[in-house]
Amino acid sequence: MNFISIEEMNLVIKSEKPVVIEFWGSTCTACYKADYFLLTLEESYKTKFKIFKIDVEKNIQVLERFSVTKLPTFIVFQDGAEKTRIIGFKSEMELEKNIRKYI
Repeated sequence: MNFISIEEMNLVIKSEKPVVIEFWGSTCTACYKADYFLLTLEESYKTKFKIFKIDVEKNIQVLERFSVTKLPTFIVFQDGAEKTRIIGFKSEMELEKNIRKYI
């Protein structure tokens, strides 16, 4: 799972395969908790979708652009469109269930 810039994000969200973007911050403890699970999930489904993180502290403009008010926020994109949004890290099962709808 790689960090990407806003410029890279603008490109990857146009993918035909689903792309999960985690809006991440260094002071967000739930972001760190989600990271381990996301790495496992990405490994299990590596041919089905990709996961990227964007550091909102370095790319603050994404907060307004995507109306992100809480971290972590996970947005699933496909073909440039937002398919679903998961706000907060509630459970591994809930996150996986929401992502699997699009693979």
